[in-house]
Amino acid sequence: MSRNEIYAWSSIGLTLAVFGYYLVSIFGLPAGLENYSGQIIGLIWKVIGIAFLIQLVLDLLNSTKVGGVAKDERDMKIESKAFRNVYYFLMVAIVSLVANLLISDYISEASGQAHLLSLPFMTFHILVTILFIAILVKSGTQVFYYNREI
Repeated sequence: MSRNEIYAWSSIGLTLAVFGYYLVSIFGLPAGLENYSGQIIGLIWKVIGIAFLIQLVLDLLNSTKVGGVAKDERDMKIESKAFRNVYYFLMVAIVSLVANLLISDYISEASGQAHLLSLPFMTFHILVTILFIAILVKSGTQVFYYNREI
């Protein structure tokens, strides 16, 4: 496993842990898991800490040029495919969000009641979710192509 693949895996772990913590903070835990909230939050913080340390060590190794080649042509090709996929995802997500906001605003004006997705706090949560999914798409694409050994 190359450094960049390890970095992609740790990025997936860190992103999922932070996104999980965000969702738990915003929406809370399901009714059956409330008794285990301490253990779940502790596990999330451990994953965040471990993934952060892995990424810190890999970044330090890249900056000091210790431990071999940092990036080669294969890594650049995989990274470019990952950024391409994220770009397409973000364009579709943002255009869909804008269209949804326009439609929700029109429906809210026609009905006289505020539609859920036209509220500013829901738009913020959707934008944060899009950000987390974009990071997961990038890292997931990298892991996919590293496993295919392009």
